[in-house]
Amino acid sequence: MGRPAGWMKQLTGRDAMRSPGAPSHRREVERQFWGQIATGITSEKAAEAVGVSQAVGSRWFRHRGGMPLFMSKPVAVIWTETRQSLLES
Repeated sequence: MGRPAGWMKQLTGRDAMRSPGAPSHRREVERQFWGQIATGITSEKAAEAVGVSQAVGSRWFRHRGGMPLFMSKPVAVIWTETRQSLLES
């Protein structure tokens, strides 16, 4: 069922166009972005501060649903606080 392989090339005489997709940014740049967000500035200003477009900053913020919890405090601090609260219980 469906169309046979290569039907578009036969129809148009050229290969199918491929979308390059969104450019990827290094994880370190995104971590710097979240560090800027943690200071209280907007996603647009944070994006400018780390050298990515405002659209990328807004997308990161929107896709994460706001400030990711794992980046708000170092893991050692979270572990210490959790351990203390468990000991107090």
